[in-house]
Amino acid sequence: MTLPWGLVLSTPEGAQLYLGDGSTAPSAYDSQDDAIEAAIVPTDRLVVLSAAPAVEPPVRVLPDAVADLGGVLQEAPLAWLSSVQRIMLAGVIRARANWDGVVCLTEQETTHWVHVSAGEVVSFQSAATGRLISALGGAEGDCAVQALEDTLSHPERLAVHLQSAALADKADSVTGHLIGAELAAMRRYWLGQEVLVVEDAPLYGAALETQGAMVTAIAPDRAWQDGLHVVGQKAGLIG
Repeated sequence: MTLPWGLVLSTPEGAQLYLGDGSTAPSAYDSQDDAIEAAIVPTDRLVVLSAAPAVEPPVRVLPDAVADLGGVLQEAPLAWLSSVQRIMLAGVIRARANWDGVVCLTEQETTHWVHVSAGEVVSFQSAATGRLISALGGAEGDCAVQALEDTLSHPERLAVHLQSAALADKADSVTGHLIGAELAAMRRYWLGQEVLVVEDAPLYGAALETQGAMVTAIAPDRAWQDGLHVVGQKAGLIG
């Protein structure tokens, strides 16, 4: 029987408490001390992550000493991966020893393209496509393939394509053009690579498949649960 455990993560707003059962809905608190006090597990069963210094790639997806887990700051191109995103990555590659490929980690506002090799973050780049889709009235879960291919082939015409899609009131085309521009910018991350796409809806996975990319879809909940399991193992709290 596995004893309960938890993870306390400091944030700019205070702290979040995650339970070791893999819940993706953390409890928010005003401070780290409040989160520790509210935890329903003993303090020796808590992994407490304070504001560890940021590190530069290449770096292990997770450090051997999980208390040292902080963000990853890349100077060129400028990009940032948080502790939570590193835990997600650890979950994605948990059963993939010595794997080399790209993880496309999607979020509501941002997409991260991360080259991982033998358990290390080699390089990464992020795009604000989700934020643009929302701001420009695109369809959040629907992508017009023709629009995607038009802008992937001619990304310099993105502004023209977006104006045409707006006039035609085609939200799925707005999304297609924006994702096409992102795929054009990230071509070196997915062309000829195995890509593990972490997303709820098959938006990026489907877009990549239209280009013949080697894609495996992974649910965010699964990635988080597996990543939390890796953290628990490294902390010696679970087998």
